[in-house]
Amino acid sequence: MDYGILSLFPIALTIVIAMWLKNISIALFAGAFAGLLIVCSGNPFDAMMSYVVDHLVPNMTDSYCAEVLVLLIFIGGFVKLLEVSGGAHAFASSVTKFVNSRAKAQMAGWVAGIMVFFSDIGSPIIAGPIVQPLTDKMQVSREKLAWILDTTASPLSILVPFLGWGAYIMGLMGTEFQAAGYASSEWDMLLKAWPFQFYALLSLLMVPLIAFTRKEFGPMHRAEMRALSGLVSPGGQVAEAVKIDTDAKLENSRPIVMIIPLVVMIGTLCFMLCPQGFPFKSVDGDALRGALIAGFVFGSIANIILVVALKIKSFKSICRDYVLGLESIASVFITLLLAWVLSSVTKTMGGPEFVVNMLQDSVPAWILPVIIFVASAVISFSTGSSWGTFSIMMTIAVPAAMALNAPMHVAIASVLSGGLFGDHCSPISDTTILSANGARCDLLAHVKTQLPYALMVGGVSIVTYAVAGMTGSVIALPVGIALLIVTVLTLSKLYGKKVEA
Repeated sequence: MDYGILSLFPIALTIVIAMWLKNISIALFAGAFAGLLIVCSGNPFDAMMSYVVDHLVPNMTDSYCAEVLVLLIFIGGFVKLLEVSGGAHAFASSVTKFVNSRAKAQMAGWVAGIMVFFSDIGSPIIAGPIVQPLTDKMQVSREKLAWILDTTASPLSILVPFLGWGAYIMGLMGTEFQAAGYASSEWDMLLKAWPFQFYALLSLLMVPLIAFTRKEFGPMHRAEMRALSGLVSPGGQVAEAVKIDTDAKLENSRPIVMIIPLVVMIGTLCFMLCPQGFPFKSVDGDALRGALIAGFVFGSIANIILVVALKIKSFKSICRDYVLGLESIASVFITLLLAWVLSSVTKTMGGPEFVVNMLQDSVPAWILPVIIFVASAVISFSTGSSWGTFSIMMTIAVPAAMALNAPMHVAIASVLSGGLFGDHCSPISDTTILSANGARCDLLAHVKTQLPYALMVGGVSIVTYAVAGMTGSVIALPVGIALLIVTVLTLSKLYGKKVEA
């Protein structure tokens, strides 16, 4: 049956409910169920039966989907160990020993945030309390620190292909590729899309660019000038720094508690896959996911051994933390599963075909990445969830790119960057809130000062996606970098000025 524009009703309703309730799981369920009500002529019992029998169970029992869900569980345990064992804290602290200028204080926050790359949530609450006394001493505003923490959280996590973000994104891509008959490994596609994640890459570049040129504009310039007068904290109530959820004896921890497990994890991955040509050749998806699971298990074991050997925690305590980490992934597990169901229902109603037919008649292929980027940004800003945005937009982006013969890797990257951009600007995003808390900065002050910088990077990203859409070439990245530098210098000259040390 041809449902026409009604085929997009499940996605539209999902977006509306997510904006209203700020809960992506409920929105995903409601959107898919509403679509099945249409298919089942309004019978709620038939709709629920179809939801479970035709869509939920098949996705749960599919071997590919099951492997992705198991992988996410073991990633959750591994990340929890790195967060609570004190290794990340010790490693981040080691980069702050030689800070004697405002630029170095900002770069210390940038490097410390990067060192906690394994967790977008953990990054600001681990790095923030470490760096904040240094930035206060060097008269760097709390707003600037909050922006640095926010910029090294999600924008960095999305660039690491073998952790939670990468596994989640590959899970979404894999199902869309299978449904569309697109012959590509999701791992290969994620790597191919990496240099086209313009918002994440340009945001990370923005911090050292601002720190070393000392060019500021807008509310951030005013905050920095206020900090130079001795008032590093914005007016109003300042939130207390979020405490790390751990009873680890940090004085006994060492950077090796983080480094060695990561080396073990990556080493296991290479040992198991290099004979197949990894990372230079495509490897079987089952083998890749199996190797990743093994890597995270052996990395977790290495962390537990180090924690017990260094007397940071007891064996019983660290094992309890590991189990909590396994359980903590439940929300991601549910979100991904419900996203697969929504995708399945949308395909049943012919949603992708409707979008493709509509775009083929009115949209040139080169502009598709720009449209996807902007749409993803709007959804993510409104919902405060980049992951929920990925689940909605991937269903549309993959078939649209195939139909218009647009570069698939650019379309995928535009979904990721757009979702990240909106999340980065949103005052209801968890990383926005935690970054303000990690810097002990008022949330509204953080949002107000960060927004012009994020919008500037977003604007540059739009132009860069237009270039990438026309060329499909990685040459778009240096074009974007050059445009970012010119834009920063121009805006600083027009609306701000250099902040002297």
